[in-house]
Amino acid sequence: LIIKWPNRVAPGGSNATMAASWDLMPTLLSLLGAPAPTQSDGIDLANAILGTGEVQQRDHLYWEYQSGGGWQAVRRGNWKAVRRGMHNRADVKLQLYDLLTDPQESNDIAAHQPDVVATMLAIMQQEHTPSPVEHWNFKN
Repeated sequence: LIIKWPNRVAPGGSNATMAASWDLMPTLLSLLGAPAPTQSDGIDLANAILGTGEVQQRDHLYWEYQSGGGWQAVRRGNWKAVRRGMHNRADVKLQLYDLLTDPQESNDIAAHQPDVVATMLAIMQQEHTPSPVEHWNFKN
């Protein structure tokens, strides 16, 4: 996210807060002085943007998409886990990347990090909300 706001946001600054698109609404409402939404997965990033204080940190980010064969992704710290093709079969293997050392996600290291894989699978299972029209069911 790149922000230019003369006299409010210092030029040249940066912040490594893990964020997602669903953080934009609570952040914009906060910057406008409006109340935060009552139901939102987003967090207010105004302090990170303005450099005025602490920002709520989250443990992880989770995505799930039905398109493209169905897939899940988790970002937690430097780790990113992905499972693709959930509609097609139940035994989809998790791919794991260390974004600090492999930002291009070219080296799947899941076989070498069984504890991280287990944690990421647990997050995927915890965050998944079944639907009556779902094309796939969560399997480890």
